[in-house]
Amino acid sequence: MNLTRIYAVVLRHLYTWSRSLERLSEVFWFPLMDLFVWGFFTLYLSSGSMGLVNPVLLILSGLILWTVVYRSQYEISLSLAEEIWSQNLLNLFASPLSIWEFISATVLLSMVKLTVVLTLMSLMAFVLYSYNALSLGLFAIPFVAILAVFGFLMGVFINGLILRFGKDAQALAWTAVFAVQPFSCIFYPLSILPSWAQKISLLLPSTYVFEGMRSLIITGHLPIFYLLMGIILDLFYLVLTLIFFKNMFEKAKELGLLSRLLD
Repeated sequence: MNLTRIYAVVLRHLYTWSRSLERLSEVFWFPLMDLFVWGFFTLYLSSGSMGLVNPVLLILSGLILWTVVYRSQYEISLSLAEEIWSQNLLNLFASPLSIWEFISATVLLSMVKLTVVLTLMSLMAFVLYSYNALSLGLFAIPFVAILAVFGFLMGVFINGLILRFGKDAQALAWTAVFAVQPFSCIFYPLSILPSWAQKISLLLPSTYVFEGMRSLIITGHLPIFYLLMGIILDLFYLVLTLIFFKNMFEKAKELGLLSRLLD
């Protein structure tokens, strides 16, 4: 056994870390995000502020609603990535298909997949844990809508980065959404976060949905303020995201970056 050859292989992989967002995320990003989320949730449990509310109800409700954000973003970004992997991107845009028609199609496809996923999760949660996904009542509809739009917008934003910066940005398709997870207050209230993190959380539509979800479960009432803020922020980010994506797409065409995605 030659230690030099072993060292060479190890060194070769270490060198790729600095140039691979995907490898860096596996080593640093996901563990750090998990530590943030479950660390803050532990603080919430130890504070005793949950009261008599069943923690399983809060966790499963948060988990199912978070799936809306994650799956809607992931499916949008994956649709573009799959066109790149199959080297079909230039064929698409050489046809009369416009970029907005492509985005609309991916959104519709994502909605179908999201519906299937949510239905399956709700059924399994009922069978395994006697959890009723309809316990949120009619408020579940605006909750899901706000989160789905937020996820779609993140997906479109990431697609703009992929078009502009190429394959190096593709790892964002399955990593970027977790940047907002600790600040969305999925499993714990906003008050648990430090003040600097609260300022970030208040900029996210998802925060108001999960705060509203907890208020509805704990008190039986939902302040309309939460829904209004979620909708307003969604509309605000919709305008910014469409402008950003249009600029990235035009820049990619101008610099001939679309063809480089197929290299």
